[in-house]
Amino acid sequence: MDTRENNLVPPFDNGLSPSQEERLALLIEEASEVIHIAAKIQRHGRHSRHPDTGVGNVELLERELGDLQFAIRLMMRRGDVSAGAIEGHAFTKRERVKPFLHHNTI
Repeated sequence: MDTRENNLVPPFDNGLSPSQEERLALLIEEASEVIHIAAKIQRHGRHSRHPDTGVGNVELLERELGDLQFAIRLMMRRGDVSAGAIEGHAFTKRERVKPFLHHNTI
């Protein structure tokens, strides 16, 4: 028995318009593809190539980062997120991560 039919649980509405849903889905997809190729580089190395296409892992990472950057910029242009807020959070992340970077200086 579905409890929503008995009005015990109100229907959920995330409040997103179809265009906002689409932009969020694009962001999720692109972020997951960045994670996927980053994991491949960690497992197989920077110079490994895709077995079918011969495209190198670094080129694939660059492509996926570009796709993610597009999704982020689209969300900024449509007012879903603030470019200033993102930059501010990037700056504070820079400061928070410093003590934990052992092989990189910033």
